Amino acid sequence: MWLKLDLDGIVFQIQISGYQPSPTENWDSQWCRTSLSLASKNWLNYMIENDELLLTCEIQTLAESLQKLLNDGFNEITEIECIEPDFKFILHPKKDLRNDPRYIYVREVMLMSY
Repeated sequence: MWLKLDLDGIVFQIQISGYQPSPTENWDSQWCRTSLSLASKNWLNYMIENDELLLTCEIQTLAESLQKLLNDGFNEITEIECIEPDFKFILHPKKDLRNDPRYIYVREVMLMSY
């Protein structure tokens, strides 16, 4: 299964295969097969297919961090660095505009239930 995100016009796709929980004694030798692509209009077309790019412990950290991000668990920008130098994931939490001095008024959102 692929994870596909549109990040401000850059389409990021990633697929992980061969994942097994990382043992504590050999954490640095257990790799997952990864396919990944980044694409945007005609200026970006980067693709890697079925290569050992991420350690299983990095996948575990990334999955836990994405879950935390989706549950509003971060208050500040969080970086996840990988052994492969080409990859760093930077997660930005939702920003509360009420605390930003550049905004004078933030309208309250009314939720409706049916």
